Amino acid sequence: MTPPPPDRPTPAAGRRIGPETLAAYLDHLDAADRSGAVALARGLLADGFSVADVLVDLVAVAQREVGRRWLTGSWSVAQEHAATHVSEQVVDALGATVGHRDAGTW
Repeated sequence: MTPPPPDRPTPAAGRRIGPETLAAYLDHLDAADRSGAVALARGLLADGFSVADVLVDLVAVAQREVGRRWLTGSWSVAQEHAATHVSEQVVDALGATVGHRDAGTW
Protein backbone atom coordinates (compact mmCIF):
# COMPACT_ATOMS: atom_id res chain seq x y z
CA MET A 1 0.00 0.00 0.00
CA THR A 2 1.35 3.41 -0.94
CA PRO A 3 1.50 5.95 1.90
CA PRO A 4 -0.41 9.21 1.43
CA PRO A 5 1.49 12.17 -0.02
CA PRO A 6 3.37 14.20 2.62
CA ASP A 7 0.90 17.09 2.39
CA ARG A 8 -2.07 14.87 3.28
CA PRO A 9 -2.76 13.46 6.74
CA THR A 10 -2.72 9.74 7.38
CA PRO A 11 -6.28 8.39 7.29
CA ALA A 12 -7.82 7.79 10.71
CA ALA A 13 -9.22 4.40 9.69
CA GLY A 14 -9.85 2.29 12.74
CA ARG A 15 -9.42 5.19 15.15
CA ARG A 16 -12.33 6.73 17.00
CA ILE A 17 -12.83 10.17 18.45
CA GLY A 18 -12.30 9.54 22.14
CA PRO A 19 -14.11 10.68 25.28
CA GLU A 20 -11.40 13.24 26.11
CA THR A 21 -11.94 14.96 22.77
CA LEU A 22 -15.71 14.89 23.27
CA ALA A 23 -15.29 16.40 26.75
CA ALA A 24 -13.07 19.16 25.34
CA TYR A 25 -15.64 19.90 22.63
CA LEU A 26 -18.43 20.04 25.22
CA ASP A 27 -16.31 22.47 27.26
CA HIS A 28 -16.15 24.72 24.19
CA LEU A 29 -19.92 24.45 23.79
CA ASP A 30 -20.47 25.20 27.47
CA ALA A 31 -18.38 28.37 27.11
CA ALA A 32 -20.01 29.27 23.76
CA ASP A 33 -16.44 29.23 22.41
CA ARG A 34 -16.87 29.14 18.65
CA SER A 35 -13.21 29.56 17.78
CA GLY A 36 -12.12 26.79 20.15
CA ALA A 37 -14.77 24.38 18.88
CA VAL A 38 -13.93 25.07 15.24
CA ALA A 39 -10.20 24.71 15.93
CA LEU A 40 -10.79 21.38 17.67
CA ALA A 41 -12.85 20.08 14.72
CA ARG A 42 -10.31 21.31 12.16
CA GLY A 43 -7.55 19.68 14.20
CA LEU A 44 -9.33 16.35 13.90
CA LEU A 45 -9.45 16.79 10.12
CA ALA A 46 -5.72 17.57 10.15
CA ASP A 47 -5.19 14.36 12.17
CA GLY A 48 -6.81 12.35 9.38
CA PHE A 49 -10.40 12.06 10.55
CA SER A 50 -13.01 12.55 7.82
CA VAL A 51 -15.66 15.23 7.89
CA ALA A 52 -18.20 12.44 8.41
CA ASP A 53 -16.25 11.14 11.42
CA VAL A 54 -16.25 14.58 13.02
CA LEU A 55 -19.93 15.21 12.29
CA VAL A 56 -21.16 11.80 13.46
CA ASP A 57 -18.76 10.94 16.26
CA LEU A 58 -18.24 14.41 17.73
CA VAL A 59 -20.88 16.96 16.80
CA ALA A 60 -23.89 14.61 16.84
CA VAL A 61 -22.80 12.91 20.07
CA ALA A 62 -22.21 16.29 21.69
CA GLN A 63 -25.62 17.55 20.57
CA ARG A 64 -27.27 14.56 22.22
CA GLU A 65 -25.48 15.52 25.43
CA VAL A 66 -26.54 19.16 25.00
CA GLY A 67 -30.15 17.96 24.72
CA ARG A 68 -29.77 15.74 27.78
CA ARG A 69 -28.38 18.62 29.82
CA TRP A 70 -31.30 20.83 28.80
CA LEU A 71 -33.84 18.06 29.45
CA THR A 72 -32.52 17.38 32.95
CA GLY A 73 -32.36 21.08 33.82
CA SER A 74 -28.57 21.15 33.99
CA TRP A 75 -28.56 23.78 31.25
CA SER A 76 -30.98 26.59 30.58
CA VAL A 77 -32.67 27.13 27.24
CA ALA A 78 -30.20 29.96 26.60
CA GLN A 79 -27.22 27.65 27.23
CA GLU A 80 -28.68 25.01 24.94
CA HIS A 81 -29.29 27.58 22.19
CA ALA A 82 -25.77 28.99 22.50
CA ALA A 83 -24.20 25.52 22.40
CA THR A 84 -26.29 24.50 19.40
CA HIS A 85 -25.34 27.70 17.61
CA VAL A 86 -21.64 26.91 18.13
CA SER A 87 -22.17 23.39 16.75
CA GLU A 88 -23.97 24.88 13.73
CA GLN A 89 -20.92 27.06 13.13
CA VAL A 90 -18.67 24.01 13.36
CA VAL A 91 -20.85 22.25 10.77
CA ASP A 92 -20.55 25.33 8.51
CA ALA A 93 -16.76 25.38 8.93
CA LEU A 94 -16.51 21.67 8.11
CA GLY A 95 -18.79 22.11 5.11
CA ALA A 96 -16.47 24.79 3.77
CA THR A 97 -13.67 22.21 3.67
CA VAL A 98 -15.46 19.92 1.20
CA GLY A 99 -16.24 22.52 -1.46
CA HIS A 100 -19.44 23.47 -3.18
CA ARG A 101 -21.64 21.74 -5.71
CA ASP A 102 -23.13 23.50 -8.68
CA ALA A 103 -26.89 23.84 -8.44
CA GLY A 104 -27.30 21.70 -11.57
CA THR A 105 -25.39 18.71 -10.16
CA TRP A 106 -27.69 17.75 -7.30
